[in-house]
Amino acid sequence: MCNRKNDNTIVYAKNSNMVARKIAGEMVLVPILQGASDLSEIYTMDKVGARIWELIDGVVTVEQITNTITAQYKVTPEQAEADILEFLAELEEVNAVYSINGEKAPPQQ
Repeated sequence: MCNRKNDNTIVYAKNSNMVARKIAGEMVLVPILQGASDLSEIYTMDKVGARIWELIDGVVTVEQITNTITAQYKVTPEQAEADILEFLAELEEVNAVYSINGEKAPPQQ
């Protein structure tokens, strides 16, 4: 989970070195600059994770993503925000996204 002040105002952008595709109803993320034989670097997302991925655009805040997820799924705003922040932290860890206005710099290209 993020430990930043005002986590809900953070804006995330997708790493251009990561490609996402829907395959058999699942969203799959693959780093494009890694070795093609390294299948351990392929990530899958469930329906909610895929929706969050779609909403990450370098403009929308965590709060706006939370509001969208809360409106579309049966979840409280508090639980949605906690889950979204955890998911975004996981995406940051694998360099799939980076914070535009937070503490972490974009991944090296």
